[in-house]
Amino acid sequence: MLSWYPLLFLLCLLLPPIPAYAQEAGPTTWEWRTFTAENSPLAPGDVWEFLEDSQGRIWIGTASPIKGVVAGLSGEQALPLIGGAGGLAIAIILGTMIWSRVRRARRLAAWRKGADPYVVGAVIGEPEQFYGREEALTELLRALEAGNHIALYGERRIGKTSLLYQLAHRLRDLSHPNLYLLPVFVNLQMVPEPRFFSALAGAIAKAARRELEQHGQDLSSLRMDSQPTGYDSLDLADDLETIVEALQGATGREPCIALLLDEADKMNAYDPHTQEALRGLLMTPVGGHVKLVWSGQTMDREWHLESSPWYNLFKREIRLSGLEEKAAGRLIREPVKGVFTYDDEAIQRILALTGCKPYPIQRLCSFCVRRMLGEDRFQITVEDVETAWQELQAEDARRAAEGATDPTYRAPRPAWTVAEEETDYDADEEKGP
Repeated sequence: MLSWYPLLFLLCLLLPPIPAYAQEAGPTTWEWRTFTAENSPLAPGDVWEFLEDSQGRIWIGTASPIKGVVAGLSGEQALPLIGGAGGLAIAIILGTMIWSRVRRARRLAAWRKGADPYVVGAVIGEPEQFYGREEALTELLRALEAGNHIALYGERRIGKTSLLYQLAHRLRDLSHPNLYLLPVFVNLQMVPEPRFFSALAGAIAKAARRELEQHGQDLSSLRMDSQPTGYDSLDLADDLETIVEALQGATGREPCIALLLDEADKMNAYDPHTQEALRGLLMTPVGGHVKLVWSGQTMDREWHLESSPWYNLFKREIRLSGLEEKAAGRLIREPVKGVFTYDDEAIQRILALTGCKPYPIQRLCSFCVRRMLGEDRFQITVEDVETAWQELQAEDARRAAEGATDPTYRAPRPAWTVAEEETDYDADEEKGP
């Protein structure tokens, strides 16, 4: 890891003398001339102090007065400069080594106190902690730009919510010449059916107001602001019209609201009239500015029947499975980079045991790190992986026998936007339809 430091030091020692250089246009013919303090044509105050106690050669143009000067340094003068460069290199190297060890010690201390380098069960909100899924993200972006609704599904803890968060980040960074893409994240896990349309309105309004503030504008009063109960799809349509007009006026582009519905399986239990009302809203001119990204574990197969309110709505269906092997390898190595390392056999065993699925990878690696923290080793071997896997399986079996849930899983709290702003929604206000 530090093999480049000696090379940097040697390069600094071999640096040639650094000339004092100043050049102006003018001379066409150049030659070396040797001057002393006695015969120098330079006026006092130019380079007189440089020539005062020693001889120096000056690169001078003969076709005109001195227009450009490069003062050569003698070996005796160059030695302090080289020594200074070498000393600076040593200081940089030692400082980097010390800082690296300090960071490593701090991370080890934090992990021993209970911190975990792996994000086990929680949503990955920051792009730098997210690995892989580039193909799925590209497909989602293309489908939204084309104006399509999308169904995203996969098993529990496969990374659907984290993917929606990353999609929101990408949409914010995307510069489209004609569309103004506004991502809005809504977790339906704790939204009762009577609050469904007001929840959507609240999420969209918050995201829109945040964007309008950046343009120095505000959003006029909406129906949702004065109608906490009885809010339906017609009210949402009116508020959408106000929001779309405001965004279009502020940005000069056609607004496209990407409505990212997480835990959307809950809609399967909604009354068909609620589902039909949402479908009807999406078919209106103002509803055309809203594109759904439905995310859940399983899709109701009846959605593909003509009798379903969702018939022929989703033009794209994306099913998430394990990560690509390269991305899974990064997920294993990078959280502990600079502290622990994995040998190649250990990594291949982790990939085989977990099927390259992110949650099992993080959980197994977390078990491996716990073993390392109690020992003086800093490399995880295949034996560590096997032992950690047995411990993990034993813990799962014990919890299953006790009827307990996995304590490492942390479901995302209800959030109206990906920024996880506080909301005025009280989960205890209504327990259900």
